[in-house]
Amino acid sequence: MTFSSGQDDQAAKGQLTSSSLIRLDHFPVPAALAPFVVTLYHFTCDEILLSDVVPAGVGYVMALLSGSAKVTFAHGESVDAPPLALLTPTSGAAHVTADGPFHLVGAALSPLGWGALTGMPAFEARNQVLAAASWLGDEAGPALRRWRTGYVSAALTGEAICAELAAILTAQMKMPSPRHISLIRETGDWLSSSFDPELSALGRSTGYSVRQVERLVKRYFGATPRELVRKYRALRVAALLQSPDCDDERAAALTNLFYDQSHLIREMRHYLGRTPTRLVAEESALTQAMNGIDNFRHRRPSFARIPKG
Repeated sequence: MTFSSGQDDQAAKGQLTSSSLIRLDHFPVPAALAPFVVTLYHFTCDEILLSDVVPAGVGYVMALLSGSAKVTFAHGESVDAPPLALLTPTSGAAHVTADGPFHLVGAALSPLGWGALTGMPAFEARNQVLAAASWLGDEAGPALRRWRTGYVSAALTGEAICAELAAILTAQMKMPSPRHISLIRETGDWLSSSFDPELSALGRSTGYSVRQVERLVKRYFGATPRELVRKYRALRVAALLQSPDCDDERAAALTNLFYDQSHLIREMRHYLGRTPTRLVAEESALTQAMNGIDNFRHRRPSFARIPKG
């Protein structure tokens, strides 16, 4: 299956760094943190300059161990990332440029994790890079200084720092109400029920009104229910298109989920910062690290293991 766009490669802001120049290590999320964090990772690139794209997501905590980075959001605003950064939910793909060598450890938050860590309405906070120390407690600043010193001297590995970051995150999580947790779980089930689920089906078992459901989805997911359908359809289709067993027939069926090829390209470009041609040709290292795109290759999108309430 081939895809075309008159301005295919112009969708990316400049030449993206090859994933072959980047090392990415994932680490298991401790059981106590599993409802709140989708993935923990150590990302390293020793190039002088890094350019990559971060797909639209719920939120990320990142500790920069070397180098510096700037994030440019879909609406065009550019922000320098602090050494201990909280990337809030994003409405579209964001472009990252970094001066290297660029090394970081990070945690991709689930919708529950966003709410439990920050308490902020995700929709109102989206498209920002904030100083994460404000939500990680008094030990976060000294811990970052120790991590950077230990990392440079090789006394601390990325895996060890991820474990310490996980412990700090676990201590700071404040569980939302059981009814809110139930709605988060139901929203995941609703999104996985179809590539285009009926909006009227969301929230039926929760006892919330339609207006309350929309408000709470925006609070935890950073998007309206209609936006969520668009976003996760794009993410799932992108993941499936990159699957090794995606043949021409399967690719054609996936593209038929959109009005036409132009619609598919626009949606991919908006939510992933890449067109289908680029997705098939090269998987972004930041996509792998920060979005955990493998989680979307199955029927049910993975938002982390939501507790029973």
